Amino acid sequence: MFKKDPDLKPLSNLKNSDRKKLFAKVVEDYKVSNVPIDYLFPSDSKQGNFKSPLKISGTIYTDAESTPTWFKTKDSNVLPSIMTLWRYPSLIPIVLTNDMVIGKLINGADLMLPGCIPPFDSRCVKGSIVGVASYKQPNVVYAVGECLLGLSDVEETVGKSGVAVRVYHHFEDHLCQLAKITLKPPKEEEALETILQFQDVTSEQPVEEDGLHNNAEALNSEVQDETIEHEASDSNELAEVLTELTVEDVDMFFERALLQTITQDKISLPISASNFMNHILKNMPPIDSSLVTMKKTSWKKTSKYLKAMQKLKLLDLKGKGEDLTIISVASSDNEKVRKFVPYTVKSVNSSKQSQNKPSKDKLTILFYYKPNSCTRSFFNDNDKVTNVLYSQQELKNILNEYIRSKDLVREKNKIFLNPPLQEIVKLKEGRTIARDKIFSEFLKGFTINHKIIPINTPDEEVESIKIKKGNVPKVEIVTEMRIGRKVVTRISNFEVYHIKAQELANELRVKCSGSTTIGENIQSKSTEVTVQGPHEKIVQELLAAKGLSPAWFNVTNKLKAKKKRT
Repeated sequence: MFKKDPDLKPLSNLKNSDRKKLFAKVVEDYKVSNVPIDYLFPSDSKQGNFKSPLKISGTIYTDAESTPTWFKTKDSNVLPSIMTLWRYPSLIPIVLTNDMVIGKLINGADLMLPGCIPPFDSRCVKGSIVGVASYKQPNVVYAVGECLLGLSDVEETVGKSGVAVRVYHHFEDHLCQLAKITLKPPKEEEALETILQFQDVTSEQPVEEDGLHNNAEALNSEVQDETIEHEASDSNELAEVLTELTVEDVDMFFERALLQTITQDKISLPISASNFMNHILKNMPPIDSSLVTMKKTSWKKTSKYLKAMQKLKLLDLKGKGEDLTIISVASSDNEKVRKFVPYTVKSVNSSKQSQNKPSKDKLTILFYYKPNSCTRSFFNDNDKVTNVLYSQQELKNILNEYIRSKDLVREKNKIFLNPPLQEIVKLKEGRTIARDKIFSEFLKGFTINHKIIPINTPDEEVESIKIKKGNVPKVEIVTEMRIGRKVVTRISNFEVYHIKAQELANELRVKCSGSTTIGENIQSKSTEVTVQGPHEKIVQELLAAKGLSPAWFNVTNKLKAKKKRT
């Protein structure tokens, strides 16, 4: 429902009479009683109408901080947001799943029946509103939707099919992005505290809610005990390993590392074989890495290993020879994936991690390149695919290897352009180009894409961040004089860097000792923060402190005197 910007109209205060009507409706729909109205609808609640690009219209209710609390469409009842359920998780029944499925839901998928973990709450009947949470944190809801199946009667989900929950709203969707503060899911301990507080003011259905909570705790405890037992058995087995392992043992370690990758890592597909193997090696069971190498397997080569895993139906490949691309991995329907119990991997030295992962202490931007039609002959000549994204280093390696294999180096370190390269590198005359210039010209045959990684993003979440088309957008900083000879500095297009407007306005108000306002930029239709006074340098310093490079700023000073005509 909120996969795109809902185009929320300006908020207005919620009338007390309307607040009481909504509260009465919620009490009726969700069977709660003896709850103070301020618990569900604070006196400073606001409302605003929306109409999304998907032709869905309705009303969004927020608290004083503009954090969405409830929403409804013209055809639905009032539905709680996940922020409301973080405070009152026992308000609706919760369907449990695993972390891998939670990642799929956050990317916009519905919850399928095989991804659900029984037992189910008796309230999970067809048409009921339910939350979705991980079995590791059974009281922290990540999605809200409508139950499409009678889950209360389902005892086993393996081998069955169908959509269990149609998701209406999930964590990090555009409804969450309306909040002026940075949203972060609570920890399980915090969720348990809120349940106790909520039960103090509710008297209806205490047995059922306690039963649900106990079921979730029992399931969580059971899974944890099973994992601990499995890890203990793994440790005992590994302790018996001597200085050498058999080929079968090494093969087993590589197969288990693949299953660990499939079940625990968030991977953006398709992915090159080299990048995929980084996940495999990272997810090896806790054992001396010198004992487990590809050369000690029965496959000897990465390509043969991946093709063997394809025969086991654990992944699908595309490409020829050594140049392979993983286009899909096995789902939980696969028996090996379903029966696999994850283990704890040993931590990798931080100096080695930093070579392949973005820095956590600053905002990072990764660039990807998609081949255009003019590169088709070149990639066919290389037996490589054109429907995937490449990093700059991957393209540089491909080009250098192509130049070497085709013997294109000429005197004075110039590169001869054969027909496939001529289609990409356009020269006004001649067929040779300096080696230090060919790569920059070569990149012109590709469409640039980018991924913006916020500060302190966990490694497991980097893969799930969406890649966006085009180059990095620049933050617009404009200093100008308005009517009344008031000088202001306007900042817009900053939200793409995961900077909240309210946080930026608060910081500028303190640093600039001037008033700030939040509005809409007329030209770009994006959120704009305005601070009184000429403060372009302070704005740049503040954004730089958040990890932004000066190259990402577009600074305009309209106060500079224009040259007089002579």
